[in-house]
Amino acid sequence: MSPNATALEPTSPGTVRFDEAWAAAERIADDAAQRGADVVLVRDILGRASLIVDTAGPQVSLDDLARQLAAAAGPFTGPAPVRRASELFAPASILDSTESVVRRERTDTHGRLAVLDNRIAFDIGRKGGVPRVKS
Repeated sequence: MSPNATALEPTSPGTVRFDEAWAAAERIADDAAQRGADVVLVRDILGRASLIVDTAGPQVSLDDLARQLAAAAGPFTGPAPVRRASELFAPASILDSTESVVRRERTDTHGRLAVLDNRIAFDIGRKGGVPRVKS
């Protein structure tokens, strides 16, 4: 974006804005949950989005999810865009985190969707801004 650009000015083709990347990641996670997967959408402290998938049936391809997330979130995609929960050292720390917000519980037709947002917020009221974990 040029120095004189406004927030509403269109970006160049292929440019992904931070807020648009997160919204796209939310849509992808929601779609996977609607197809039966239990999903946790995670934003790391650098603002990158990743999906942790606990259960996935034949309607959810993890490779396809990874490609969709990488295409939609661009540079705001985590280093491992999609991981099976069973691949994690301590899956319960993500799946059962008290910090996550459950958007939808599992039903007979839909998977569980939760969001774990680990971004850093800044206290701009202080000189230089003091980083703190978002609460």
